[in-house]
Amino acid sequence: MRLQELTPLLRTTDLKGSIEFYTNVLGFECDGSSEEWGWASVRRDNVAIMFALPNEHEPFSGPAFTGSFYINPDDVDTPDAIVDATIEPTIMGANAPIIAGKVLLRNA
Repeated sequence: MRLQELTPLLRTTDLKGSIEFYTNVLGFECDGSSEEWGWASVRRDNVAIMFALPNEHEPFSGPAFTGSFYINPDDVDTPDAIVDATIEPTIMGANAPIIAGKVLLRNA
């Protein structure tokens, strides 16, 4: 058996803001969502990320992800291979998955 991909699920209190950031700033496409069920999925090439609103089944006091995602582009020489976006909390909402920092997609 060969594993094909990993799709992380990030909790957020601003589902719409999370979708807008990943689609408008990072170039992902929203490939599914449900306001009723409180989830969304974005994808760019072979990278997929899901978002979910808090629910009564799991305690949620705010974003708690501790780690990093490394996204490796196949060509860093093309203009869209490098994304350099300063992330402000007001862009995504105060409780969006990524709160502050810099997102850089480049070859290490």
